[in-house]
Amino acid sequence: MSSQIIFLEDYCEIYFGELGENRSCSITDNIVTTEDYQISLALSTLIINWTSPVFHCWNIYKISNETDDELVRITVNGIRSEVDMRISPGVHYLDLLGIPEIYDYHIYLPSLLITEEYVHYANGPQILTFKYVYDSPPNSMVINNYIRKTMNDTKQIQIHNQNFFESPILRMEENVFHGKNRMTAVTFTEFSVKGLTAKTFENLTSLSRLIFDNVILRDLSFLR
Repeated sequence: MSSQIIFLEDYCEIYFGELGENRSCSITDNIVTTEDYQISLALSTLIINWTSPVFHCWNIYKISNETDDELVRITVNGIRSEVDMRISPGVHYLDLLGIPEIYDYHIYLPSLLITEEYVHYANGPQILTFKYVYDSPPNSMVINNYIRKTMNDTKQIQIHNQNFFESPILRMEENVFHGKNRMTAVTFTEFSVKGLTAKTFENLTSLSRLIFDNVILRDLSFLR
């Protein structure tokens, strides 16, 4: 195993070839910098920091020919809005970067931290976790949309509120888990959960654990 991944020397040539010479791209001290983002390495973590507040296009490309064993984590920072197109599951970033799999993937939003574990570019994550940084009205929408975009091989989904002094409303949409027939467990922690119906967990043939930890449920009809 090499001590450090070296970014492709022609990364910026590829960047300019795709987007035009009037764009900005440089590599200094193994850090890629463009007008939209910066990509750097810290130990075995690849850090993507979106510096542009506005999404223009998917302009990240394969970074190296040596990524199979060296990387264990990808983190995505700099997203400032919960409706940003760059809020995307790990498989999309893996595909852009030319990385087949990663141990874990973190995407930091203003009000949420989303973590995927054991991520394969073709199958997605085995475990998907959402952690509230603080309560924000778009959180439920982000969670529902992200779950739907996640590959159907996911085995566990966990949604945690880390503020034990309040139980924010988490509104789950109908059929949000549709197609996730390999999912074995769903966990909710410290919420007032609304929107659960019989269709929420319909046809989830592998589901064996449904965990509600200090959760407010005013309608239990989904259990019938």
